[in-house]
Amino acid sequence: MTVKVQRIIGYSDLFGKADVFYRRVLARRIGRKRILQFTALMLTYCRRSTERPLVELVHMFFTYKDSFHTLGYAEVVAGIHRLAQREPNFDFGILSEESLLNLYMATLRIEDLTEEGNELEDRNSGDMLKLLLIYNDDLLKRFDNAKTSAYRYSDRPLLRTIFAQQFPHYDISEIEYGKLIFVQCYKLMKLLDFLEGNVRYAGLYAHLLQDFNVQSKEEFFKAIGGAALSPLNLSKPGINEMIIHNNAQSKANALFLDKLAHSAVDADAGPTDYRALRDKPLQKLPGEY
Repeated sequence: MTVKVQRIIGYSDLFGKADVFYRRVLARRIGRKRILQFTALMLTYCRRSTERPLVELVHMFFTYKDSFHTLGYAEVVAGIHRLAQREPNFDFGILSEESLLNLYMATLRIEDLTEEGNELEDRNSGDMLKLLLIYNDDLLKRFDNAKTSAYRYSDRPLLRTIFAQQFPHYDISEIEYGKLIFVQCYKLMKLLDFLEGNVRYAGLYAHLLQDFNVQSKEEFFKAIGGAALSPLNLSKPGINEMIIHNNAQSKANALFLDKLAHSAVDADAGPTDYRALRDKPLQKLPGEY
């Protein structure tokens, strides 16, 4: 029986060493909006129930506005086949939860990045794929450093190597979202009941309602459920868009959702544990979330 080890593909595997400034060049070409949306979409393919074959995922990177770019796709697939022949003991992939999250957070922090890009993106060459693979290279380099450190001592080097490549991706790929939603909703209800019924926390409770522009805990709970829970896709990949319609409630709705939307300032607050995304899961775009 042949056992294959999973390994992500880096930019250097297919295209050679990337220039130190190339990731910023690619980001400027593509634009903040599409990087964030595409990265969020790819994260939904990391769950066990939504995984796709490698070639199918690569195909998605070369499909833009219903147009498929054959030349760039064929070049990348041929490079993957050559890589598989050179290293037959690996099962290759392009998606890493850690790389995707690092790319997302870095994109939030780039100050001179326009939303729509500079219109120089070469979609036939897979600029989006190249950008992701550069962040995959970062992971591969860190793993090589960790492996070197693990084998510096003769005491259980294999175990040290396994620990070195651990990332809490099970929070994304293995989580049972139904149970999570039930538990979190229950905890939220208990917390709101406690704040409302405890005179010592009356000021905090009043501030919470005022901050989210709601009148009661029931209104707060209903709004949270509609904004953060109902859009979840539990069994299929994809992202959701919430549109703020122009009506009497549009301003209040936007103010509420703003509290749940992350920003570049939030991204700078926690560079290693992705707390900004856990605390504020919505991405704000003009007129939608």
